[in-house]
Amino acid sequence: MMNSMADTDRVNLTPIQRASEKSVQYHLKQVIGRGSYGVVYKAINKHTDQVVAIKEIVYESDEELNDIMAEISLLKNLNHDNIVKYHGFIRKSYELYILLEYCANGSLRRLISRSSTGLSENESKSYVTQTLLGLKYLHGEGVIHRDIKAANILLSADNTVKLADFGVSTIVNSSALTLAGTLNWMAPEILGNRGASTLSDIWSLGATVVEMLTKNPPYHNLTDANIYYAVENDTYYPPSSFSESLKDFLSKCFVKNMYKRPTADQLLKHAWITSTENVKDDKLNKFKEDFTDADYHWDADFQEQKLDLSPSKFSSATAPAAWTENNQEMDIIPPTESQLLSQLKSSSKPLTDLHILFNVCSLENIADTLIECLLRTSVAAQLITTFGSIFAYDIQHNHSRLRLKFIAMGGIPSIVKFEHLVKYFVIDYSQTLIECGIMYPPIFALLKTPKYVLELVYRFYDLTSTVFWCHWCSKHLNLSLLLSNIHERRAQSILLKLSSYAPWSFDKVLPSLINYKLKKKILTNPQITYVVFKSINYMITTNDDKTHKSAAPSSSSLPLSSSPTRNSPLNSVQSPSRSPVHSLMATRPSSPTRHKSVSNFPHLTISSKSRLLIDLPEGFFTWLTSFFVDMAQIKDLPVLKYFIKLCYLTVHLNNTLLNDLLDNNAFFVLIQNIDTIILSNDDKKTAAFIWKQITAICVDMSLDMERMNPSLFSTAINFIRRRDYTSISGLEIILNCLHFTLRNAPDDVASTMSSADSHSVFLHKNQR
Repeated sequence: MMNSMADTDRVNLTPIQRASEKSVQYHLKQVIGRGSYGVVYKAINKHTDQVVAIKEIVYESDEELNDIMAEISLLKNLNHDNIVKYHGFIRKSYELYILLEYCANGSLRRLISRSSTGLSENESKSYVTQTLLGLKYLHGEGVIHRDIKAANILLSADNTVKLADFGVSTIVNSSALTLAGTLNWMAPEILGNRGASTLSDIWSLGATVVEMLTKNPPYHNLTDANIYYAVENDTYYPPSSFSESLKDFLSKCFVKNMYKRPTADQLLKHAWITSTENVKDDKLNKFKEDFTDADYHWDADFQEQKLDLSPSKFSSATAPAAWTENNQEMDIIPPTESQLLSQLKSSSKPLTDLHILFNVCSLENIADTLIECLLRTSVAAQLITTFGSIFAYDIQHNHSRLRLKFIAMGGIPSIVKFEHLVKYFVIDYSQTLIECGIMYPPIFALLKTPKYVLELVYRFYDLTSTVFWCHWCSKHLNLSLLLSNIHERRAQSILLKLSSYAPWSFDKVLPSLINYKLKKKILTNPQITYVVFKSINYMITTNDDKTHKSAAPSSSSLPLSSSPTRNSPLNSVQSPSRSPVHSLMATRPSSPTRHKSVSNFPHLTISSKSRLLIDLPEGFFTWLTSFFVDMAQIKDLPVLKYFIKLCYLTVHLNNTLLNDLLDNNAFFVLIQNIDTIILSNDDKKTAAFIWKQITAICVDMSLDMERMNPSLFSTAINFIRRRDYTSISGLEIILNCLHFTLRNAPDDVASTMSSADSHSVFLHKNQR
């Protein structure tokens, strides 16, 4: 260790101090927080075992140094039991270390966070009283703290309050016109740029009292813009659970006119503070903790501001640090780069202080060490955990510079087998992972986390042909994982792509999709419902096209009026329709059940006839109809569109299913609800599509019914009453019902039709 240093690395050293021969070393133990300027360490004096807090600040200009020195100048002149004590500072090139009193119990914010509802009034009084004593002293010295809040109120081992973080504090009349502090705790005069005074701290104290008792400051649920308005214009109303004396205390703190606010000394005499219910010392002891290096953290103390904690461009300076106080010179000796990299390679002694690693070591050397370790035949699990922590730190505090260097140095192939490391690259660098072989089946099989699997499969689609991607998915994509995570957007996108392009999706995906265990998840939100029903529609139409291509005769044998393909189920509806005359004149078999022979439908195209070859999975119709009650509650037209379209594809030309649907009154209730929903919706195009599908289903039922259902007849009457494009279908259904009555069981059905008020049809027509 060097006992001297260049004059440029000294700050305010006197000749006597420079002549000092005694050197004091501090060992940095661990990071305990991050503040408005930098990182805070716990450190121990080698010679005296005194524990201190060292606040490391990296600055890059003389202006920044002047601001820091202003804080030091302010701190070193303060001496009070309720103010964190200043022990000195150390300067090293472009880094400055401020040595402060170590507060073992962390911050008041940390204490509050451990309570489910906040502190009680009695518990808070001691902390408020001590804070007021500290403010009384500060204000007497002409100092405005300007950032009073629970995170800046530290607690010593015996729960003595210590006001800390004077980074934005000012001497009265010095620079009190600048905006500084934390928004929810700021006084209106500060937000309005009208200048701060010592009474601005009183407003912040009031906000801190609210924070103590409710865990949040006033207006915590508002946006920044609304906070500005509320603080300057609104009256704060405390919770009704607060005592009357506390409400009065807060009302005095929150006076808009700062000159009418009480001073800290006056508040110390307030009834809420002086009441005999004040908390006793023994009650405070329950918050006292035994702290060790292993479990100690100043969680929220210095973490409320997002900071750029990346290694400074000046961090490579190696000159020893010097500090002088009481004729002593102190040095901090960080570990060398070689020592840190050696420790990084070791699984027996994991590296925990990553800030020091990034400050001391170059990114190239860190990346090179990681790659070297990962390319070993066997890598300890502890190392993988440590490396993951390094990448996480890099993303959070170093703008991902190490990740970029790691990629540039060819490190990606070394991590593809380690899912714990892949997760730090999969979102931002999925293409690089794919290019380095992560989709190779034996490697891909190592991934177990659904989020990463789905992200990579989704990105793989963009980098390969559709045919190859579908083929790859058929062999290597876990369909159970896909469907069980259908709530994820990536899973939904993959399902839609497979249903659109993968010929095997009908046979492999659809049977798994109609699992009743998935029904609740499908109905979780309209987006999932929409995707599932749209995908099944795609699967059926894709399978229909595939079946047609394999079953259709050659084009030369088709009649000129036939179409060899069918693009959508609506084509069947829009092909020559069954007119009422055709329905009445059609020759029906003598038995009540009409055969499903294609010859019974001479007007259908070849593609429509090939539709009969589709073999739906067992139980599909029962699964589909189980949604009728649920769909009646859905008001999203696109969801209803694909559900009704799916119903049409399922029952079209299937005599058995059409009659099963005819017997299901829930279907007709659904139609009534859809009618109500459409009336209040402006999406006329989707509404028209839904009605065409519904009327096509009902017309099919009226043609193939084996028994009469009054609900169908009533629905047809409603179609006619709508006086739009559904009226013709309604009339066709009624004529088909009359035809069925005349041909099959007139005696039995007559009474049924009467119950549906069939004569209203003719009355309605005469009225028109």
